[in-house]
Amino acid sequence: MFEKIKKWWHGEDIFHENKPSDPFFVIGWYNKKHWTSQVAHSVVNYVIKHQTWIIPTLITLVASIILARPWKW
Repeated sequence: MFEKIKKWWHGEDIFHENKPSDPFFVIGWYNKKHWTSQVAHSVVNYVIKHQTWIIPTLITLVASIILARPWKW
């Protein structure tokens, strides 16, 4: 299961295939990720970049909800 998640997260390396009719030889590849993996990478990168205000805001919201006690214990 972890191997599937790892493959999904890192994507698949696609190597450039040279055709015999190409005038020059190209060495290279690109990484193709599933669209859900790209969204997950974007969310993680955003949170990492803006964690200085996201984490305190979430803590404040959770504390406010708990202290307001909208439900009965």
